[in-house]
Amino acid sequence: MAGATTARAPDTPCCATARSRCSAENGSPARGTPGHHPGARASTALLAGCAAYGVEALLLLALPATLYTPGERSRPEAGSRTAALRAGLAVVRGERLLRRQVLAGAGFNLGSGAVDALFVLYATRELALPAWQLGTVYAAFSVATVLGVLLAGRFAATTGPALATRICAVVAALAIFLVPAASLGAGFPALLSYQFLFGLSATVWAISMTTTQQLITPPALQGRVAGALQAALIGTVPIGALGGGAPAGWLGSIPVLTGGATVALLAAACLWLL
Repeated sequence: MAGATTARAPDTPCCATARSRCSAENGSPARGTPGHHPGARASTALLAGCAAYGVEALLLLALPATLYTPGERSRPEAGSRTAALRAGLAVVRGERLLRRQVLAGAGFNLGSGAVDALFVLYATRELALPAWQLGTVYAAFSVATVLGVLLAGRFAATTGPALATRICAVVAALAIFLVPAASLGAGFPALLSYQFLFGLSATVWAISMTTTQQLITPPALQGRVAGALQAALIGTVPIGALGGGAPAGWLGSIPVLTGGATVALLAAACLWLL
């Protein structure tokens, strides 16, 4: 559901790495500071980001080689990738709960994708957040995702994966309304609260939804169903971004942000209504 939001969606909602990159590239330089080039702080942030990616690459290379070895298969897989995708979609169509989750996640990513497309420009131009505040906002999202990973298992064990998915989907959608509400005043606290609530609830939602998917799907079709779900969920993110960015030019950011949040909430509510 992409997502960073990154998120991304559930799978949501947009990923934190992409969001952090956007914030670094669009960070507001210090104003009126003598002796400093306007892009100095942005350049430093970009260099720090490059160093972080370098460390990540080294850590990936340090992983055990056995992780890259395909496991034993019960039978050879034949057919094209399109056929595998169709097989995964057939399972989704046959399971009511999976079908609801895909529809809700795709609609949610459509709305949140529109919001994510405008987020950085809205925060820096209309709310005039300085670079350190924008960076703190994205840091709140990252902290929240870690907390979500730690709490997801306990929360799902208490409520059940299906109910956890429903609750967290609605909370994540309601959190998006904090973005247009930030224009009413206290922009920094509002966006900070948005990123934290969204990151926490969307992470628990994604984990609970994946757990439900794995419990329902036959073992031999796990990969195909996962691929079909990812195609359906991630595919709506760029559509939402285009649908949000284009009308914002003549309608303004606030109506589009509010509309995106409304679409996300209606999609999340489908988990309760269908």
